[in-house]
Amino acid sequence: MGQPYENVNYDWAAADNLVGVLTALHAKIGAVIELRTNKRRELLGANPCDVWQGARRSDFEGAFRSEQRDLTKLKEEISAIKGAVLDLTAEARSVNRGAH
Repeated sequence: MGQPYENVNYDWAAADNLVGVLTALHAKIGAVIELRTNKRRELLGANPCDVWQGARRSDFEGAFRSEQRDLTKLKEEISAIKGAVLDLTAEARSVNRGAH
């Protein structure tokens, strides 16, 4: 039985493009997280007692933190996918070198 990569053509350009897109997406999500944090601070102050208080403020803060965590998790998942693409590309390059 042949190697698992036998007769497989790796699309180097697609891998490079995917890494580029994932890098840009990671940066954009990071910018959104920062923008939201700064806008929240600008509009509501650093402390709950600065401008707006009460249950609605607490609800907002809880939802805001949850959304920020979700965005951060998405950023981490993008990093993991990018890492996997880079690892697979390196592995394919190694196999490709060995085949020639």
